[in-house]
Amino acid sequence: MRCEMPAQVVAEGWNNWGNPEVEKTVLYAEYKSRGPGGNIGGRVGWSKQLTDKEAAAYTLENIFASGSNPDLPGEKDWFKQTSLKPFEWPAKK
Repeated sequence: MRCEMPAQVVAEGWNNWGNPEVEKTVLYAEYKSRGPGGNIGGRVGWSKQLTDKEAAAYTLENIFASGSNPDLPGEKDWFKQTSLKPFEWPAKK
């Protein structure tokens, strides 16, 4: 989202590594990319450009909400796995 894409990002933007099956289980999406690699004209057909409304749902609160990661054990809460408080960075040494 809102990334500066360098020229090294090819026009296709995404690669299925020779396995079209992965296209069925992954969402390859971007939002308002810019820079030399941000030209969406050559993106693969199975990639998605998020709308403003869709992108608005990608907040830190939603991404890291309890239950948002089914691979974590217990209550599936990202922040129960660390002693840090949500959105608090450790102090610089």
